[in-house]
Amino acid sequence: MVVPMSTLLEASDIAQRFGALVVLDGVDFQLAPGESVGVVGPNGAGKTTLFNCITGFYKPTEGRIALQRGDAAVWNTLDALSDSGERGVLR
Repeated sequence: MVVPMSTLLEASDIAQRFGALVVLDGVDFQLAPGESVGVVGPNGAGKTTLFNCITGFYKPTEGRIALQRGDAAVWNTLDALSDSGERGVLR
């Protein structure tokens, strides 16, 4: 995945399930620095679940949420880590 250098927050193919209940399925978005985004929908649409995944309160069942900090080259490291399937920091 090629992420623009101006991306601050990326959610990629986020899914959240609680048993047989699918709350989020295939959520994707990118947020640039200074950009404001609203999430709207009816009760039970998954807005709070998405927020809880972004903040780390829930670990998504599938997908990846990444927050860029520091050098933009961090995205390359993150992609390599995701491709490897490992959980941790590449050295």
